[in-house]
Amino acid sequence: MERQNAGKALCAVQRRGKEPDPVELGQPAQSAANDAAEAVELRGQRAWLDHCARDAEQVRQPETQLALACSNVHYARAATELLLAERLDQERNSHDGDTPYVLQNLVDSHDTQRVASAITNRASFPDYCDPDSFDYDFGERVYARTPGYDNSPPESDGLRLWKMLALFQATYVGAPMIYYGTEVGMWGADDPEDRMPTWWHRMDDEIFKAYQMPLQLRHQYAALRRGEFEVLETRDDSQIFIFERRLGQQRVVVVLNRGKDDFVINDTSINGLDQLYSTDPSASALRLPRLSGAVFGTKK
Repeated sequence: MERQNAGKALCAVQRRGKEPDPVELGQPAQSAANDAAEAVELRGQRAWLDHCARDAEQVRQPETQLALACSNVHYARAATELLLAERLDQERNSHDGDTPYVLQNLVDSHDTQRVASAITNRASFPDYCDPDSFDYDFGERVYARTPGYDNSPPESDGLRLWKMLALFQATYVGAPMIYYGTEVGMWGADDPEDRMPTWWHRMDDEIFKAYQMPLQLRHQYAALRRGEFEVLETRDDSQIFIFERRLGQQRVVVVLNRGKDDFVINDTSINGLDQLYSTDPSASALRLPRLSGAVFGTKK
């Protein structure tokens, strides 16, 4: 029943029929939901309303699209980059018209452990109880009182994964929805730890910038909000995932390196493009360090 009510509420929010806009950091979830639906053409509105009428009782939690990414790419699960590309295509193609552009992309919420804690505990169990939902509702695994659960912040590699996840969330199709406190570096298990007041007194500036900077790019480049999505390359051996967002003549290319080694960039897709942002300051147009991501486009 809770899922059904959440689905109906999501449909109601999206009836605003507007184009998704970048989330302002620190904004409450409901306010962010209102801002997320910022301009969809009438065709997209009708498609979404039809979808709501048809599937309101069965709509999945809005975390689905980004759950795929964070579970397969950023939590370092066993899935390959090729499988990730296929699953993302499957999710987008399961909706009509412009609907994917207004779907709320959550990674964590009040129904889950915080993303930082998911990263910390990424190796705590070998398999998912429910692969389709990535165990979002299997709370016994993610309670602070569960034996073996690590309710502490991510280690150095975990922080690198977290920054990659923030970058992906800001550049993928849909409206990025940041659960309050995630952008300031909060961690915590499932209820009640995931509902604590925002840690303004101990804000992590490094994590804050990891959200702020790619979301600024989303604001600057319409291709990241409304552009088509295309996977340009996947390399399972080196764990490389490259995709493009395109709107008219505007192109933005995102390169993610989940591998253990630096990646020598020789992909022609970034020819003529400038490096706009990277999660590791040592990255360049020629080399992307391990566990990092970069964005390429034409500087404004």
